[in-house]
This record gives sequence, C-alpha cells and structure tokens, in this order.
Amino acid sequence: GQLQPTFFGMGAATPTDPPKVTYGALSHPAVAWTAIEGKSRGSFNFTPIDGFVKIAPKDSNGVAILDLVMGWTPGWAVADQTSCFHNKNGTLSCTTPPDNIQDWIDFITAVVNHYNGKTAPHIKYYEIWNEMSNTKFWTGTPAQMVALAQAAYPIIKQDPYASVVTPSVVWKSGVNYMTDYLQAGGYQYADLISFHGYPSQTGGGQPVPVPMPESALSTNAPIMTMITTFRGIADNNGMLNKPLITTEGGWGTNGVSDPDMQAAWITHYEILQAGLAAANNLEFQTWYTWGYVQSG
Repeated sequence: GQLQPTFFGMGAATPTDPPKVTYGALSHPAVAWTAIEGKSRGSFNFTPIDGFVKIAPKDSNGVAILDLVMGWTPGWAVADQTSCFHNKNGTLSCTTPPDNIQDWIDFITAVVNHYNGKTAPHIKYYEIWNEMSNTKFWTGTPAQMVALAQAAYPIIKQDPYASVVTPSVVWKSGVNYMTDYLQAGGYQYADLISFHGYPSQTGGGQPVPVPMPESALSTNAPIMTMITTFRGIADNNGMLNKPLITTEGGWGTNGVSDPDMQAAWITHYEILQAGLAAANNLEFQTWYTWGYVQSG
C-alpha cells in the first residue's frame, strides 16, 4: 500500500513555531487535563491547545489531524496529594486517578463539546493518557486506567470524526503494562494502540550519541522490534488489525548532536518505519519534536 502524507507525524514545541517541513499529523501538545482544567474544577482554558489545533494539518472535512493526549490529574481532583508535583507551568499535577470519576467525565465532555467543528475544529485522535507505564505520569493500576477509558470512550465517540487511542507507553515497562491494560478490558475502549518509539534511553548518565535506530546496541530496542512487538500485543489482546501509532519518538534528549548524523538518523528512522507500515498497520509515526533543540 502507498504511504499517505498523514503517515509522517511531527510534534511541535509551540504553535508559534510550526514545523517548516511538510508533515501530515501533529503529535500531542501538553497533556490536556492539567493544560485545560488545571487551575480549578470547571474552569476551562482552551487557548493553549487551540493554538496547536489551528496549525494542525486538516483533512477534507476540516478535522484537525492531531493527537490530543490526556494526562496528569489536576491537584484539585485528589485529596491525597502525595503523588502530586508542580509541573513546569506551575500547575499542581498528580499521577493517580481522580477521587471522583465524574470530574473526568465532565472534563472529557467539555473537551468534545469545544472541539465540535463550530467553536473549534474537530480533533481526529484522542489519546486517553500519556505514558501510563511511566511513573512520572501515572502511578495508578491498569484497571484504574481502563475505568477512565471506559468512561471517556462513549463521550468521545459521539463525535463522528473522532478516534480513541489507548494510553501510550514507553519501551520495556510498557510491554507488560500495555498487555495488562488490554487484558483488563482496555481493548474495548480503543480504536488504535499507541506507544512511544525511542530506541535508546537518554538523559542523565546515558551514553550519547545514541546508536542508529535500527541498531542492536539500542538501549531500549531497535525501532523495528518495537513496532512488531506492539503489533503482536495488540493482535493477541483484542485489537487484531486495529491500527498502531507512535505519538512520540526519536533520538530522545540530546541523543545526537552532529548535524550530518542527525540527518542520517532521521532518514533511517522514517524509512525503517515506512517499510514496516503496511505489514504492521502502522497508521502514523511521530518525530518528537520540532522547535525543541534538545530532542528535535
């Protein structure tokens, strides 16, 4: 099958610096619950996300080809705030589920009502949570995450243009976590399955430059291994033939600094995934991210 332009996804650091290259899908802006309703219950600020929706590529129906990812429970929604911290915007953000699921239902309802094609464009992809296998974003159980997906799915699907994406996961911890999530019933509340495609770990104490994305020396796994592994997890746990997507991926933080190696690395990364797209129903893959010098 021929690759569509929408296969080439891109993250962006800010809507005021949109990607200067051709791309077909916009990866997730900041995690949406704290970004939109972080200050207080029922007080919604859509302006930051609206900027990304505005610059996102649109399909023939005017739908923004963008992945809106939920995440971080606002501090006002949990009584026990031992899992909470102030994110870089100063918003109290928590890694546990809300005490009252009605708060989540109200948030999802407000978001879908806002991105209705009138007040703001429809959004194509709604991802239930960012990196549920990463304790920086989620310390609840797979079953607790399924409960959030179960509540959100029918609300989001009231929008005929919207697709629901599983929470994303990171490599290693995400292999078992995604399996557990789907087996706990998560497969019933998703149209696509998502993971983050970073072949190598980066950050404090990790060696750089990272190997090429196909390398067996990758400290996570070669990108091909990731794609085929999550394809198998999906197919064996209720999501046979459902599309696979990556909503982040790349060389990570400061993983490659030499400009020639950067160009080669990105080229390998895109071609390798394009070559696996048809056989693995990889709907799109994401480069993360444009406009953020450490990782893009």
